[in-house]
Amino acid sequence: MSEARVIKEQGIFLVTDDAGDVRDDVPNAFTGLFFCDTRFLSKWEFTLNGVRPLLLSSDTDRPYLHDIWLTNPEFAVGKHSVPRERLCIHRQVVVDGGVLERVVITNYHRSAVQLRLVWRFAGDFRDVFELREVPGPRGTELETVKGQDSLTLRYMGIDNIERQLLINGRPTPTVLHEGCLVYEICLPPAATETVEVSATPAVISPAVARTPAARCPQMSLVQARPIRTPARDVRTKLFSVSEGHLAEDYSAWEDACTTITTDNHAINSVLGRSLADLRLLAVHTEYGPYLVAGLPKFGTLFGRDSILAAVQTLMLNNDLAKGTLRCLALLQGREVNPWRDEQPGKILHEVRHGELAHLGLIPFGRYYGSIDSTPLFVILLAETYKWTGDTLLLQDLAQSLDRAVAWLDEYGDPDSDGYLEYSRMAADGTLQQGLTNQGWKDSNESLVFPDGSLARGPAALVEVQAYAYAAKLGAADLYETLGNREKATFMRTKAAVLRERFNRDFWVDKSGFFALALDGNKQQVDTLTSNPGHGLWAGIIDEDRVSTFAERLLSSEILSSWGLRTLAAGQAAYNPVSYHNGAIWPHDNSIIASGLKRYGLDTAATSVAVRILRAATCFPGCRLPELYCGHDSRRPVAYPDACSPQAWAAGAVFMAFQTILGLFAANAGRTLYIRPCLPPEINVVEVKHLSIGGGRLDLVIKRQGTKYNVTVGRNDAGIELIADGDCELTGIPRCDVGIG
Repeated sequence: MSEARVIKEQGIFLVTDDAGDVRDDVPNAFTGLFFCDTRFLSKWEFTLNGVRPLLLSSDTDRPYLHDIWLTNPEFAVGKHSVPRERLCIHRQVVVDGGVLERVVITNYHRSAVQLRLVWRFAGDFRDVFELREVPGPRGTELETVKGQDSLTLRYMGIDNIERQLLINGRPTPTVLHEGCLVYEICLPPAATETVEVSATPAVISPAVARTPAARCPQMSLVQARPIRTPARDVRTKLFSVSEGHLAEDYSAWEDACTTITTDNHAINSVLGRSLADLRLLAVHTEYGPYLVAGLPKFGTLFGRDSILAAVQTLMLNNDLAKGTLRCLALLQGREVNPWRDEQPGKILHEVRHGELAHLGLIPFGRYYGSIDSTPLFVILLAETYKWTGDTLLLQDLAQSLDRAVAWLDEYGDPDSDGYLEYSRMAADGTLQQGLTNQGWKDSNESLVFPDGSLARGPAALVEVQAYAYAAKLGAADLYETLGNREKATFMRTKAAVLRERFNRDFWVDKSGFFALALDGNKQQVDTLTSNPGHGLWAGIIDEDRVSTFAERLLSSEILSSWGLRTLAAGQAAYNPVSYHNGAIWPHDNSIIASGLKRYGLDTAATSVAVRILRAATCFPGCRLPELYCGHDSRRPVAYPDACSPQAWAAGAVFMAFQTILGLFAANAGRTLYIRPCLPPEINVVEVKHLSIGGGRLDLVIKRQGTKYNVTVGRNDAGIELIADGDCELTGIPRCDVGIG
């Protein structure tokens, strides 16, 4: 079966098969060229003399470039035939403001060959929610505009926005008409011919003029403008120019990030792929970068996903955290709007730009149906300050912090019982459109009792209470920094009360575990799931519960060869191929592993963390997908339709390494704790350019029997390093600022 290939730049991405084609023979498939939650290009098929070339190899090792090598099958030209494998066809595709494709053909036949290169194309301009089978009205296909060497497909949406797709060729095509671009070439022996073709999406809104070339298409998020045109005009750009500047951009990204290298080649490949995937998923704005959640279905800013991915990557590049915080703060809830699940101070779930969102037929244009985005926002702000000591960021976001904290105790806790809970019911009792379940396991069947029956809300999820606890403590530290000691004391008191009640109300004596949730009747939903493991990360679990809880968490019911399952085997709803009731999610595992480390369970933490690293080495290109099946199998089993790449899956790799190395920042980025516990397959880890406290650190960690030696190289911000456990520091643990 053909493997889906994804390349992306800024707000535009392309999904093809491994030969570079977009086929239109699978209904509602997430393939094509997407921009602003619309599929512009729904068909893009390349043929040579009426047949599909034979695929030799295909890779997206450079995430901005799909590199494809093809050859010819046997085909007839007049009365003669050309044997197979006489033509070398090199097809390369990048996304840079649109699709740019270069095809280089070399003739190794002894005679000249008459070639007919054809691209068949179509643009259906469908909203991504239509592809997810959400019905909606359709606009009008406008008359196609024919230029000298171009063709423009046009669609007028019911939202009064015109969407266009410009098809272009260089040199001028032999034929260019509706749905077909053709080159007729006579190629002599040993000769080479190059052609370039492109497909460029554009949007024209009556309220917005075409924007300057440097503007980001996703900036409509933060400037209250409905939509923007692509960043670059493909018509005036050569393939080589785009390839070159994208290569430079990726190189600059790598230079700006922490470099982690081990003595294990396979693990290094995982690290390299995840680093590149994060750059692929980034959208750069004037407020800083953020990560879209995942491709192809979630190529936009998400509250929960973008925040957690930023938390996971703080040791890698803290600019992602700063950009995410600033963009989400600008979209923080301002009013009570049940249609969007919006409330003052609430952090959104997702933003969408498609036709259905503009029409208000779905609430996802700016949707707030997430119970955990708001506490996670506070956690990210607190963790970012721990790593960076960026007081300017904290001061800029102080009002957003106030609003988020107020939401926790007001709208987030509608019955004032001390717990964050959600319900899709509006105040008048009518059922609102949106997400039924609003935690990270947001599928309809995820809130389930051990017997398989579904729980009824309003639901107080176990991990959400843990996030609320960590948010309150984090907010207390931030208020202390801002000089508001009274508010800091108040938040710590609230956190202490929550912790005490949580350990009483969520603990299930008979299972030695924490309940998944409290349902609408305040009854425990005592199903065995991975959710309570997030309580370790948040630090809400009492020490006297940890040993019993961790033993059950790490039992074979939940912990498989490739990570912790979302739901324990043996529960009535368990299915290893269930999205949230048995599959394995890398981000879930990375959070829980970090929590185990927090409580001093170093060996267990490394055991969980390394499982997802090992799994990554088994997937194509060493790329961790959104999730995979919960089977105890020889190799991890792929989950159907998992997003790949996915931001918090790529981020899980770096959070796993932070756990393995035991790196924890404190004291506004002036102190770094280190407590390594390497897995058997790794003996040496080199960390370079670690960004903390406004400076950079270089570390080399080596296993020496049962102990570790940490050699400190550059330390140009005077960071104090504190080694815990069986770890010895050498080199320059601390130096004066500016020396290094």
